[in-house]
Amino acid sequence: ASVSTTYSDETPVGRPAASLTDGLTGAIGTVTAGTDRVICLSCHRPHGAPNPDSLRFTYQTSLSSGTGCLRCHTQKSAY
Repeated sequence: ASVSTTYSDETPVGRPAASLTDGLTGAIGTVTAGTDRVICLSCHRPHGAPNPDSLRFTYQTSLSSGTGCLRCHTQKSAY
């Protein structure tokens, strides 16, 4: 299976500390397989959200390809 590295820069990922000292100064739309990681903040807002479980996206309206959870879960079909 292929892995897409295209990513929404509106959804944070964890990056190695070295990437910050290597010149990364802002959000980028790609991830590096094997080093960048999904973190709690990738799916949840830190100080609450209007969606259940403080999710960034709602399951009820974010079901089209490229939106909501499917921004990252690109190999899954809409529920």
